[in-house]
Amino acid sequence: MNTPLVRVAQKLAEKVKEGIRAGGGTPLEFNTTSVTDGIAMGTEGMKASLVSRKTVADSVELVVRGHLLDAFVGISGCDKTIPGMVMAMAHLNIPSVMLYGGSIAYGEYKGNRLTVQGVFGVIAAFNALALIRLFPLVSLSERAATNLRRRRDARPENAVGLNDSVAVSAQHLRQP
Repeated sequence: MNTPLVRVAQKLAEKVKEGIRAGGGTPLEFNTTSVTDGIAMGTEGMKASLVSRKTVADSVELVVRGHLLDAFVGISGCDKTIPGMVMAMAHLNIPSVMLYGGSIAYGEYKGNRLTVQGVFGVIAAFNALALIRLFPLVSLSERAATNLRRRRDARPENAVGLNDSVAVSAQHLRQP
């Protein structure tokens, strides 16, 4: 799978390989498996998310030991691959460096910056509004509802924008 982070890591890997060649070494690039939370979110796939740390460590160990490598440079950038790489480095006990591949760059949608935090905010707002429609006994606090209306009315196409979130509070339940 080619996730946005993989593309960033590949550019960094090219620089690492140049350095290894300049030092007289022969680089061997390989990948490992991991679960992408952005795809697995809300599905049974999330049960495999944290488990994949050990899979990352095992697959790195397998390739490094199997090919009798003298040293290892790992490039990763998420809460599963970073520990997986470091676990492999500890098990291998050879000269190793772990490089952080960096955060995923933001995207754009209709001229607006789109970040992971923004997407989660929109999902939260959507879910809260869906919850209110399904369960009319739950209401927004007046302040949250006013803020949501202001944001909606200030945006093109009256859409709930990025980084919006809605909190449904138990203290605002209507009495039957």
